[in-house]
Amino acid sequence: MNALRPSSLPIVSMIVLLLVASPMRLLAQTAIPFATPDTKTFTLSNKAGTNEIKFQLDAPIETIKGTASDIQGSLTINMRNIEAMRGSITVGVKSMSTGLSLRDNHMLNSEWLDAAQYPTITFAIEKCIDLLTKQTDAASGRAVIEGKAVGSFTLHGVTKPLTASFSITYSKGASQSTETVSIRTQFSIPWKEYGVKGKKGLANMTVGEVVVINAVLSGQ
Repeated sequence: MNALRPSSLPIVSMIVLLLVASPMRLLAQTAIPFATPDTKTFTLSNKAGTNEIKFQLDAPIETIKGTASDIQGSLTINMRNIEAMRGSITVGVKSMSTGLSLRDNHMLNSEWLDAAQYPTITFAIEKCIDLLTKQTDAASGRAVIEGKAVGSFTLHGVTKPLTASFSITYSKGASQSTETVSIRTQFSIPWKEYGVKGKKGLANMTVGEVVVINAVLSGQ
């Protein structure tokens, strides 16, 4: 077997370093260094901050905007491994409102969301990817991390995979015993793919095919 020429040694060394470093990069975990190291479950609550969900549908005739007020859920976060965050967010369909009672009645009836048979909408989070730490300040007890939440979205009894971009802000109170998180996210849902048919012949004229959802959620 021929010996490696001296000129080839730097190339071999570089390959070895890449092979060794790659698993380390794959195993890298995003952390909030000054946070409580234990895994903690944050329950969504208006005591920690206003929880609000807004939705919008664009159509040729009009733009429909609305809100949902019945928001429940929790997030379980390991402060040394944010990628492993899990949780669920559930919205009561009957709490959805567009500000016009007649339109709300149509939205909730059996031709559309069918709130009687499918009373909730849920986003179950399984993990987080592509995380980027935007801020970490131990003095103020504040950290901001952006990324994508991967999970499943259930609407109208149909569950499909969903990946949603988000920003999470962690805050620790002056007493060091109070920890809160706030999450902002925006994503789109093609409602027809979830079995929502709408009133025959009018669905495409009166309602856009995609629902844009904006959410601000807080927990402690």
